[in-house]
Amino acid sequence: MLDWAFSANGDPATGVALTIAAVPLSVQLSLMGECHGRVERSLARLDSDSAEAARSRMKLCAALGWSLMAEQLDETGYQLRALWGLWVDHLNNGEFRTALEGARQFCRIVANSSSNH
Repeated sequence: MLDWAFSANGDPATGVALTIAAVPLSVQLSLMGECHGRVERSLARLDSDSAEAARSRMKLCAALGWSLMAEQLDETGYQLRALWGLWVDHLNNGEFRTALEGARQFCRIVANSSSNH
């Protein structure tokens, strides 16, 4: 949906709104790199000086700082605890494919971490 929203025939305002709405989920799922890229793309598409655009810019800038900080801090332990909680929730709700993807993401983070927390 975001790819369409930011395409030549899309609706950038929808893309910005979706990006802002997805930030908490992206952070919760430890998708900091993806969050960072989407936020930067959204900021680049804001061209209005309206109050609504200013609010969106504020939220996107806050999200950008948040994603940069999390990446720089490399808080693997916190990321893994969050993923584990989500994995248990998906498993308990019978969302096995989503649980499997969460487990794979958990393994990727562990494999790429500089130390085991």
